[in-house]
Amino acid sequence: MSNYIMNLKNIIVSVFSLLLLFSCNTRKKNASKDVFNITLVAKVLENDKFQVFYIDELNKGYTEDKRIVANVKKSPNFQEITFELNTIPLTFRIDLGENGHNSIVEVDKIILDSGNRKIELNSDVMHRFFDTNIYTSKVGNGYHRSAVEGRYDPFISATALLEKKLELEF
Repeated sequence: MSNYIMNLKNIIVSVFSLLLLFSCNTRKKNASKDVFNITLVAKVLENDKFQVFYIDELNKGYTEDKRIVANVKKSPNFQEITFELNTIPLTFRIDLGENGHNSIVEVDKIILDSGNRKIELNSDVMHRFFDTNIYTSKVGNGYHRSAVEGRYDPFISATALLEKKLELEF
């Protein structure tokens, strides 16, 4: 009789272990479906291609495989340009075009959204959360894009303050 009880206990423990294993596996699959959206609400007066490069591992740099591209149609109105990432980045940069336009991209706000949490950075505070590079200068509520010595790569990149905000709030 005691062997029967021991076998029954082993079967019950095995069944619960399998259930636990499968439920953990399901949770990981669902977590991988999570997305993180970076939405740039901007006025772009020329057709162009914008990109987001992101880093999601420590001690790594920007690479082509961690890049999201969006074709942007010219418009006199503000439009939402959304980049969907499959992870919450440690840091990121937004490339403001590649077609050599010497013009201003007016930015109303940038929205960071994980589905559960959302942060809106309006143009009044943008300078605290994004740095420019040599091809980009802050002008009013936007960024002027220009070539320097025949080269063109205008982008804004997350500051240390924004990186910390991402870490704490997402």
